[in-house]
Amino acid sequence: PRKRPMDESGHKKTPPVLLVLETSRDEPKWQRLFHSCLEKRNQAGDTILPELQVYGCSWNELTVVSYTDGLQCSIVRKEKKEDQRSQHVSFKADFILIRTLSRGCGHVTDNRRTLWGIAHSGVLCINTVEVETMMMDRPVVHGALRRLQRKVGKDVFPLIEQNYCPSSNDLCIGQEFPAVVKVGHVHAGYGKIKVEDSCMMEDVTSVLSVGSDYFTLERYVPHLWELRIQKIGNHYRMFRRAGVSCWKVNVGGCVHETIDVCEKYKRWADEASALFGGLDILSVDGIINEETGEELILEVNGGSTGLHPDYAEEDEHMITSHTLDRISLWLKEGKERPAEPPKTSEIEIELANLRNQVLAVDKKLEDLEDYETRSKAYIYKLQRMVGVKASKFVVAVVTTSVVLTGIVVKWWLPGVG
Repeated sequence: PRKRPMDESGHKKTPPVLLVLETSRDEPKWQRLFHSCLEKRNQAGDTILPELQVYGCSWNELTVVSYTDGLQCSIVRKEKKEDQRSQHVSFKADFILIRTLSRGCGHVTDNRRTLWGIAHSGVLCINTVEVETMMMDRPVVHGALRRLQRKVGKDVFPLIEQNYCPSSNDLCIGQEFPAVVKVGHVHAGYGKIKVEDSCMMEDVTSVLSVGSDYFTLERYVPHLWELRIQKIGNHYRMFRRAGVSCWKVNVGGCVHETIDVCEKYKRWADEASALFGGLDILSVDGIINEETGEELILEVNGGSTGLHPDYAEEDEHMITSHTLDRISLWLKEGKERPAEPPKTSEIEIELANLRNQVLAVDKKLEDLEDYETRSKAYIYKLQRMVGVKASKFVVAVVTTSVVLTGIVVKWWLPGVG
């Protein structure tokens, strides 16, 4: 067995822990994929990630508690056989690969509280927690796609027109029929019905009134094939599929056919990969009108996107390789970033204090110069005011003196006579 690397103190390093969230519960498969890919990288000289511990489970099997120092995870697997006990394992996750939505049909499959615990911990995820949170609800995704379409134009990103109703009491006016009604947040063909006319829409509305879900409406596009453009990291794959037993391609049997990815469809995936801060794993679903040849984008899926059955193993290798690339990049950034800010020396502190003192003196000098300027102006104004008042005072004194002199002369002269 390969020896575990040592840290600076001589103790064995604990390998980082990766948790894979998916529906198949195939933990050995992911352990085998990551260990095989990692061994090839180490043999090629890429030793930034010498070892990785991998766990896998579904959302329903996972419970989390977010602490200040990390995310504590517990997996409880309930075995189907009565003679086998439930398996329980606890660990602290460093990275998470999210391959399934945290919310499905009904309250039993609503694991949003677990997702929020992961978000609270700040653990690095592929796709990110922000992406997976936004991708849960169709109106949020469609709104982001509308903004993208306004940015790049309808010719580049031909998104299908869609209406939104918060409840059965708020119906859209002027909806074309036949139409497709999609109820609530569920995916994979659930909660979706084809409505032929307004009378059938009234029946659907009466059923919707029993619940409290929102729903969306979009015109039904007659088609032979649906398109899927898949992007994993920088790898693209495109195929078309047709339903065998139902107008819903993802319900019942379907036929897959791989086709080449042209620049137009590659642009669809590239533009969609920038949503919500960036998607590492995604797929764009489109449709071609069999009558007019019009191409339309239906929706975008995140990390839970389904893979082509004939290329699933190859694509899972792509997901494994891209996940290791992301983990290695995060570890490299963590090593290059200093653990703590450099300490400031006493001389630098003294220089900073002196610099602050000089700035304070300069400010006082500026205040004094400003005070001197204002004082001079005030003195000049005062002098002018005093000068005017002094002249008036002299005139008044002279006038008073003349009057008093005349009175004295008049009083004194008769006496002399």
